[in-house]
Amino acid sequence: MVPCTAEIYLVTFYTDLFPAFWHWLCWPLLIFCLSTAIWQFPLRKVLAVPLRQHLVLGSAVAMALIWMLAAQLGDHPFGIHLFAVTVVVMLIGVSPTLIASGLALVLYTLVNRDVQWIAFAVNYSLGILPPILVSAACLKIVSRLPQKNLFAYMLGVGFAGAIVARLITTFLLYGLMLLSGEAVLLKIADTYLPWMLLITFPEGFINGTIASGVTVYLPHWVRSFDEERYLG
Repeated sequence: MVPCTAEIYLVTFYTDLFPAFWHWLCWPLLIFCLSTAIWQFPLRKVLAVPLRQHLVLGSAVAMALIWMLAAQLGDHPFGIHLFAVTVVVMLIGVSPTLIASGLALVLYTLVNRDVQWIAFAVNYSLGILPPILVSAACLKIVSRLPQKNLFAYMLGVGFAGAIVARLITTFLLYGLMLLSGEAVLLKIADTYLPWMLLITFPEGFINGTIASGVTVYLPHWVRSFDEERYLG
């Protein structure tokens, strides 16, 4: 086995530790998601306004930087870091976030020598895609609420949505490791679960704080924010 430092949900513990079929399943999923995102990407609208270009590219760089701020847990071959994708979904939308997060993972893999390209599809499919989809679902649920409450948007999506995204992704990966039947993965799963639950509140706090601040002071940056609905 070739060891590599593992940042939970973004890189693997060991590139050859996961079952081979995980990679076979994740590559088609990665190609499908990115192809759909590119097809739905509002290219003309983004190119028409420089601010939108800055938000997409800036989000990619910001996510890569946040992912690099990982806390290593002693001698265990993994670390803890924030997702920070919920607020990006609120800022630029789902398809741009799928693309921006892919760019962020490319930057992250280029900079971090411990991350190997062979695990790119697994990292994206298990560490990036689930929180994005969960955040998008939370955003849609809040937008359909009969009450037009601004705090339901900022905190219901930014704070609670980020927490739900973290929890669902945590238990998804935990369940997959248990189902793998690999002894090393089973041991790692039991070790990592409490720490992933511990970082759930900070995930919600950071995303909720950024989402609230940007919505209040720079509402024109937030693509999902409907001023007519919440302030009209």
